[in-house]
Amino acid sequence: MNHDETIISLKIVGMIKEGQKVSISNGYLKIEPCSHGLYVSIKRWINNDNRHNTMGYIKNLINNAISTKDGLLIQPLMDCLPGLNALCVTYSTDTMVTATVKLLEHKIGTYING
Repeated sequence: MNHDETIISLKIVGMIKEGQKVSISNGYLKIEPCSHGLYVSIKRWINNDNRHNTMGYIKNLINNAISTKDGLLIQPLMDCLPGLNALCVTYSTDTMVTATVKLLEHKIGTYING
């Protein structure tokens, strides 16, 4: 993923609101406009879109952004924190998602604060 794609993906993470579902499409995150219903469930099942694959994508995105040590990614990393928090609220009963989000928030905070 190049620099611009990383920034775009981090910005998309930051746009996630509580209750919204996220999928991966053409290598980018996509916020589902409608998160409920049989059609959405079947489409997500066929495309193997699930919260664990999506969290893996987000985890890799953030880890790669941090590992580049590019100062231009500090603001986009900060901007993605509200979206991570929204995922934590949405999946509050899924301990794997909430633990992953908390770890990512900690990594971002540590990176930003040196």
